[in-house]
Amino acid sequence: AYCNRGVIFEKMKMIPEAIKSYGRAISLNQKYSSAYYNRGSLFGAVGRIDEAINDFNRAISINPEFTICYFNRAIAYKKIGQLEKAIQDYDKVIENDPENAQAYSNRGVAMAEQGRFEDAIKDFDMAIELDPDLSDAYFARAIFFADTSQLRRAIDDFGRCIDLTPDKTFAYYLRGKLYGQLGETEKAIQDLSKAIVIKPDLAGLYVERGILFYQINSIERAIVDFKKSLELFPGNPIAYFYRGKSFEKSGQFGKAIEDFETFLEIVPESPDADTVKEELRELKLLPQTVR
Repeated sequence: AYCNRGVIFEKMKMIPEAIKSYGRAISLNQKYSSAYYNRGSLFGAVGRIDEAINDFNRAISINPEFTICYFNRAIAYKKIGQLEKAIQDYDKVIENDPENAQAYSNRGVAMAEQGRFEDAIKDFDMAIELDPDLSDAYFARAIFFADTSQLRRAIDDFGRCIDLTPDKTFAYYLRGKLYGQLGETEKAIQDLSKAIVIKPDLAGLYVERGILFYQINSIERAIVDFKKSLELFPGNPIAYFYRGKSFEKSGQFGKAIEDFETFLEIVPESPDADTVKEELRELKLLPQTVR
């Protein structure tokens, strides 16, 4: 009864109450593997990773073939950087459920982080073979391709991911970054604009798009983006730096001085500090009437 009540609380998003109910179920039956699993999953969801792993361990000790428990424990291990343990748990999931595409995809991510690139790409390929509509696998493989300088292949996989999950902000963002690296600025701007439509409160998206506008000399649009970014994240030094450059380029020298000075206040030890100080000296030599 307590476990069922925990499930109801969980569906109602009443997480503390659900955890307590699962705990009560466990106190009444120390061998209740599903209660350990359910509580562990909630602990994982709220960031209590050690407690989650402890519950998964207990569930698996009671039921060694509890496949989904291995899967969730692998996710928990990955969150705390225990990649080898995560991989071992995904091995067990795949042994029990050889057609689990998500397990292959997740194991591939862990292997890539270990530098086992050949093994990682095999897992991503297998995940996609098993489930051609698994968006996560395309996204993970795209990141792998990007990290190994296979930019066109990464762009293709981000595109497939977007086709399957059109609201995946970071697929647009990362593909946009790649287009920018390839000098395809208009495509990059289009992707960042789509990402902004989905997540209009992410300050970094406006900075990235603003930099692209600056690069193509669309200075007014760049300034608008940097302003929006600073409204969302007032302490962003990159936004101040590039808005200062944009103001300077558009002849608004007084505003450029203000932004460069703010930049130096925020990050006085920046690698760009000497360059900014030199620009400030030159700007301050201009007559007041020009500023």
